[in-house]
Amino acid sequence: MASTRRTIQFENNSPKVCYSGDLVRGKAEIYFPIPTRVQDIYLTFFGKGFCEWSEGGKQIIGSKTYLDERVDLLQNSSEAGVVIPSGNNSYPFEVRLPSTIPTSYEGTLGYIRYCTALHIIGSTEKLDPLVEAFTVIHPLNLNNSPTYREPMKVRKFTKFNISCCLFCVESDELQLYARLPVRGYCSGQTINLKLDVINKSYQEVLRFLVQFIQEVTYTANNGKQKVERIAFKKRVAEGVRADVKGRHTRKVNITVPSLPPTNFSADVCGSRYMFIVTAETPMCHRNPSFEIPIVIGTSPISSELYASMTDASDTNRASAPPLSAPNTSVNSTNVPHYPDGDPPTYEEAMRSVVAPKMTKDFLPKYPTYRGQTSYASDEPSD
Repeated sequence: MASTRRTIQFENNSPKVCYSGDLVRGKAEIYFPIPTRVQDIYLTFFGKGFCEWSEGGKQIIGSKTYLDERVDLLQNSSEAGVVIPSGNNSYPFEVRLPSTIPTSYEGTLGYIRYCTALHIIGSTEKLDPLVEAFTVIHPLNLNNSPTYREPMKVRKFTKFNISCCLFCVESDELQLYARLPVRGYCSGQTINLKLDVINKSYQEVLRFLVQFIQEVTYTANNGKQKVERIAFKKRVAEGVRADVKGRHTRKVNITVPSLPPTNFSADVCGSRYMFIVTAETPMCHRNPSFEIPIVIGTSPISSELYASMTDASDTNRASAPPLSAPNTSVNSTNVPHYPDGDPPTYEEAMRSVVAPKMTKDFLPKYPTYRGQTSYASDEPSD
């Protein structure tokens, strides 16, 4: 005997990627092999954030519900039930997602997940709910704040001890200057890092290690936090000898993998991003390093709004200050989620950071852009 078949389809949205604040439309399709009496048919939409880790022999847990909606599909249901004819039956639905819900995320210590479930109540055939996961993107349009279009400049000065003994005399400075054309990028874009080096010290730099880092902050119900740093990509640039004077330039290109946008207001799982640049030296000397914060968005900086490199001034800080959220609402109805002429593809998150037991064969998809711009190009690295 044939069995009941069910599907949940999102209208014009085969990858099932939605944005916060969207009106999600679609249809639930049910095939009954014979006329079937049911009491109710409905959809639920559910979203939850969860994190968990051990600390001092205790389990620390964080949890929050972001979405909990029900959409009734039968117009005239009753206790006596309704007989659904055999064959294919289609039930349209629509639901408005809250504008504040965060982006889907799957991490090693927690997740933010969204799903919809189709429930058929009262059928003689026992049917568990059909559950379909989908991705939610909380939009971050990088054109909404001029801060993201400004160059990012960081410098780091370091002195080395002449020997490894106590009371050593310090050498002249190793001067490191790092520069990014802009402060905000999207997945798929290539970040062009320029590193200028002036080595006035006696100490050779063997190489420069550049790491693209995601820093995830998990927040528990009691306010405790657990911070995890994940190195997605690493690049190595040529070092600088101590006896070669003058300014030396190293260029490093790193393409942003498919990742969730920066989350400025995480309450369970939040992400921010940075480069960590390390000058590796021989022997017993410490390796000077510094951070370059960047913002990952969902809509790239347009070429028309790209600010000139001369618009920003140098900074004397060893590490640049953290970037903050824009004042402009990213969910404004008159701001599109992505540029009309350059829509993104949606690519699955990198599997290397996802705990397999959590995914159940589903990975969130994030907007990815492959086009080159004046501030993000595949220029040769050193």
